[in-house]
Amino acid sequence: MQRVRDRVLLRVWRRCAALVCERPPRRILVLGDSHVRVFEHAWFALRLPNVQFDIEYVPGATAIGIDNRHSTTSALLRFTNRLASSRHDWVLLNLGEVDTAYSLWKLVEFRSCPIPVLLDEAVRNYCEFIAEVAAAHRVAVLSAPLPTLADQAAPRDETAAVRQQVSATQHERTGLAREFNTRIEEFCRAHGVPYLDSSPHALGGDGLVKRSWCHPRRFDHHYARPPYARCLVQQLQVLFAMPLAGVERSVTRDSVRGGAES
Repeated sequence: MQRVRDRVLLRVWRRCAALVCERPPRRILVLGDSHVRVFEHAWFALRLPNVQFDIEYVPGATAIGIDNRHSTTSALLRFTNRLASSRHDWVLLNLGEVDTAYSLWKLVEFRSCPIPVLLDEAVRNYCEFIAEVAAAHRVAVLSAPLPTLADQAAPRDETAAVRQQVSATQHERTGLAREFNTRIEEFCRAHGVPYLDSSPHALGGDGLVKRSWCHPRRFDHHYARPPYARCLVQQLQVLFAMPLAGVERSVTRDSVRGGAES
């Protein structure tokens, strides 16, 4: 009941904001795995009332498999269909968490390939997808969330238990995620694609995700929505305020210093 009430209130808020705003609403298409559901958080409606987020999320979508039209998740088909069928001012992309926290580690066993080889493939496939989208759309890329699950098993949580079948520690998974993000950011910088990096805000002094950024449900592998939403809102405000001629740069901690550091 509370969620229904919240959605109604947000809908009313958006309509009121649209009435007083001189510009037409900005439409943003968000493509990614389940982590992009953060854009359902009320903070986006409150702080970006003239922005409409259309979310297409595919649970389990991976960077390494984004080139496979016959993948189990059908992520490529769903994303390309949505790109072709909807009108939007920006496209936001967010993939890689599933790869670096689980899929690549399992593929080591199935393919007998070392992690560096699999990482190269994931980066290559994702960069090719980014380039294809950027050729026809105004696109920005979000950094892949860092792993929040610790090393211990979670027998009563099916998703967490499956993910923790991998032997890699949280530090190892975090290191892989940071390497993946660094390489994707380098590609984006080289090709004039804005890159929104939340990792510096999420990372604690011990090299792992801060407790305040971990989901309140202990074995949920998503970030806690409030700090993640605040961070993304601040970065998007910076991005949307830029003139189009100068938008081709990374939107990182330096451009939103001090925000969402809790």
